[in-house]
Amino acid sequence: MAKILGDQFVKSREAKGLTLEAVEEATQIKKNYLTAIEEEDYAELPGYTYGLSLVRKYATYLGMDVAEIAEDYKFQYNCEEKEAKLEEKRKRHIRMTPIRRVGLNPKWVFVYILGALLIAFFIAYVINPNGEMGALDSAANGLRLLKTAASSAAGFWQII
Repeated sequence: MAKILGDQFVKSREAKGLTLEAVEEATQIKKNYLTAIEEEDYAELPGYTYGLSLVRKYATYLGMDVAEIAEDYKFQYNCEEKEAKLEEKRKRHIRMTPIRRVGLNPKWVFVYILGALLIAFFIAYVINPNGEMGALDSAANGLRLLKTAASSAAGFWQII
């Protein structure tokens, strides 16, 4: 990209017979920022908004058309920013197909195991081979055991 904006600053400054040091002293803009503006190296400026104010201040000091210079800066800054983003995308554009995990989610495995244990509990303790109520004397005891199992399951879910 041609350095049109930077060349305008250099020509205007040199036409007035000014050095970068003289401009730095008069405008209170650091010399490295003035150099960055003249070389259109906007990455050296401390951000878009601050850079725009520096460009405006420099253009005002040199007696240039501030509105036109500001528009040129905005256009060039946006173009450079877009080019930098595209370049960054190109660098990390190694597109890999995501690997699908085959298998069960650990939470669902826990649910299946808990269900199997509840069924085994029901068969072993509630219904015995004689068809009589085994270890559970009443529905209240069964409900208490289920609450204990459920609270254990809830604690496991918090860990996962």
